[in-house]
Amino acid sequence: MSQTLFLKENVKIEPLVNRWYANPFLLYPPTAASLIRHQLEILGSFVKHPELHQKMSSIPEMKGGPFVQDLTAEHVPDIQALIEQTRAQCQSLLQLGEDLTTLRTLLKGADGHSLIPLYAQLPPSVKGRVELIYRHGRQAHFRLFEPLFYQAYPLGHVQELALAPLWSDDRPFVLSTPRINNAKEFFVKLPFASESARALTGAKWRGLSLEQVDTLFEACSSPGKDDAARERFRGLFTPKPPPTPAVGTGPRIRYFGHACVLVETGAENILVDPLISHAFPGQSPRLTYRDLPETIDYVLITHTHQDHCVVETLLQLRDRVKTIVVPQHGSGELLDPSMKMLLGKLGFEHVIALEPFEELPLRMGVLRALPFLGEHGDLDIRSKTGYMLETGNQRVMFLADSNNIDPALYEHIRERHGEVDTIFLGMECEGAPVSWLYGPLLGDSLTRSMDTSRRLNGSDAEAGLRLVKTLGAKQVYVYAMAQEPWLTFISSLVYDEQSLAMRQARKLISECAALGIRAELLCGSKDLETM
Repeated sequence: MSQTLFLKENVKIEPLVNRWYANPFLLYPPTAASLIRHQLEILGSFVKHPELHQKMSSIPEMKGGPFVQDLTAEHVPDIQALIEQTRAQCQSLLQLGEDLTTLRTLLKGADGHSLIPLYAQLPPSVKGRVELIYRHGRQAHFRLFEPLFYQAYPLGHVQELALAPLWSDDRPFVLSTPRINNAKEFFVKLPFASESARALTGAKWRGLSLEQVDTLFEACSSPGKDDAARERFRGLFTPKPPPTPAVGTGPRIRYFGHACVLVETGAENILVDPLISHAFPGQSPRLTYRDLPETIDYVLITHTHQDHCVVETLLQLRDRVKTIVVPQHGSGELLDPSMKMLLGKLGFEHVIALEPFEELPLRMGVLRALPFLGEHGDLDIRSKTGYMLETGNQRVMFLADSNNIDPALYEHIRERHGEVDTIFLGMECEGAPVSWLYGPLLGDSLTRSMDTSRRLNGSDAEAGLRLVKTLGAKQVYVYAMAQEPWLTFISSLVYDEQSLAMRQARKLISECAALGIRAELLCGSKDLETM
């Protein structure tokens, strides 16, 4: 009988698309088409000016910029090879990106008359896959039929899972740095939705046979697959079973870092915005995968940004999660792909999309979806939501990066649902310009003043305090500030006490305390309270 081997706790499983860290926009073909073009521009710039990239990436303030990190001039041949490989593997996607640009240009000529004649001029890649529409009378636009793009542009051939042991929290920033072949990592070429990938991402709990481990090694795209490499790959696994999954001692709330919160009601386990740290020797105190319950009844995702809809974590939770709850999307809007459809393509069989104010009954309460203002640069994006969890006599609200732009909204929410007990509120109140995340997808360029005025920001102290007062909250947790050391690879944020966001968070906490409202800035991991 073959021995069962378990992937070691400190082994990362990074999902990659064309060797770039997978985020939701790289999994949907129309947005991937635009991002791949942008990535090729970054890589081309590195090939021409590697010293500039090395210099800029060493400046803390530029950590989130379009500069390849942790690579030097000696890696130019590797990057050149990646450029050539990407162009060869993604010819049809790159053409789709060009055709979407052509489509936008075509619609700029529309003057309010019928759009029907334009269908004959559509580029081949979008023909039959879009509907041409007017917004508000004369603003021509298009709506994408998302299933047809998934069907026409399967991305499994450019998907890999990178395995390597972690001995620290240091990882290159994912939005600007691809992964290249190296002696520390194994790149297992598998479509994320495949049964083999599912077995691998669940191997820390379910284990694999030695034969399965060797089969995965054969799927590695890394060069030099000799006997020594096979033994190093086997060394990522251990016959020692993982610790027994955590079992709650009663209703409680556990904070795992950033925006990730586990609510154990006693009847259901609910995990919000899962982003879980790996365990490794000598780590700072934190909750990790071993601290999750064996079964997670509901995962709640607030929005599609890469630090809230984290593909790396979600893939590793597939066999534990019964249902994922996501916001309803924008029905064919390029910038707003369906999270429900995207997660279905990753193998999640039960995904529920909620409209604002829609309710989901629970065994011991109800989950309500709430409107989410701000943090998206005024873009027409609907796939964002806050959540109110009502169980027993407790009402807990998770608002992620919501910005209290219009206080009247929360007055309406209080009229509709009453006061709340606890609020989780993100306060990254400065925020990057809208182009930092959405630039490659916008189509039209923005002036600098436009770009800097439309920021991806949440509430400041004034807006946060208005929200707390309006909802009558008894306690407030400021979270989702990306302060944890294991977050910089995905957020690029490094705060100090003089940072605007930190000063505003401290101000909110002080003002809440003056009003007798319990308030705390969360960082790391913590058991918060019983419910």
